[in-house]
Amino acid sequence: MTVRCFIACFPDAASAAQLSGLQLAVAGARRVPPGNLHLTLAFLGEIDAGEVTAVIGLVSGLPGAAVTARVQQITGYPHPQQARVIVAELEPCERLAAWHVVVTAALPATADRRDFRPHVTLARCKRATRLDGTMPPADTRIRLKAPALYRSETLPEGPRYTRLS
Repeated sequence: MTVRCFIACFPDAASAAQLSGLQLAVAGARRVPPGNLHLTLAFLGEIDAGEVTAVIGLVSGLPGAAVTARVQQITGYPHPQQARVIVAELEPCERLAAWHVVVTAALPATADRRDFRPHVTLARCKRATRLDGTMPPADTRIRLKAPALYRSETLPEGPRYTRLS
């Protein structure tokens, strides 16, 4: 049996509310519910259920706890003129980058190994959407909880994330 998993830092309740307030009203975009907002450190994809314990051990061994990060801008990925997702892009953060390095070095070969661009997805677009630019929020800082392993399930009403560690 396999489990679709990712390692992420979820914002605390106050930060999730702040991030929800930054969600742009874009035609054709579906906002991410506050309880699903998160920063992905690594997407593992489908892993064997037997590997879950080892990944939990890796994640629980990461140094540090919660981290505060500053929202640099609201923009679209992969590019503002062809946005598939609208994100709160975070300023580079030493601890988040260090966690990403440790996690990706230990991941199975099937894991996603893209360059780390710290962000929280705020909305998903049905088709590529042109944003009129980026919006730098007024000194918005968010608090992200320590990394944890999550299971991702795709349901008709949207994704469901379950903390495994």
